[in-house]
Amino acid sequence: MDTKIIKQDRQVILVEAVVNDRLVRKIIPAKVLNAGIVDAVDFDAGVPYGLPLDEILPIVEHTVIVKQRLIEALHNADLWTLEDMAHDVRAVIGALQSVYAIDAATIFRTAQEYEQGLKVTPAKVVKPKSKPAKQVEK
Repeated sequence: MDTKIIKQDRQVILVEAVVNDRLVRKIIPAKVLNAGIVDAVDFDAGVPYGLPLDEILPIVEHTVIVKQRLIEALHNADLWTLEDMAHDVRAVIGALQSVYAIDAATIFRTAQEYEQGLKVTPAKVVKPKSKPAKQVEK
C-alpha cells in the first residue's frame, strides 16, 4: 500500500492512502513509522480523519454516484474537516461545481441524443419589418 505522510509531529502522523479507489486519511502513532513508511496493518488500525461524509451527506437512490464524486472532489481539494471547508469556501464551491458540471453535461448529452431520435422542425424565422433604405443618387 502506498501511503503519503500529510502532517507529522512527535506523537502522531496524518497519513493518506488510496483504498478501494478512494482517498482515505488516518491518524496513526508516530512510533509506527518505519523509515518513512507506514505499513497496511498500521494504516488500517489508524483513526479515520475528517468528516464521515459517507454518513452525513444525504442519500437519494439516484444520487449515490454524485455523492461519491462529491466526496472525491472535496478530498482532492484537500477539504477533509469543517475547519478546512470554512477556511476555503471557494474550494468547496469549486468541488460542487466540478461534480454538477459532469451531471449537467450528461443531461445535455442525453437531451441531444433524445432529440436526434425525433423529427425536429426548425422554428420559423420571422424577419422584422423594416422600411427599405433610401437610395442616394449621385
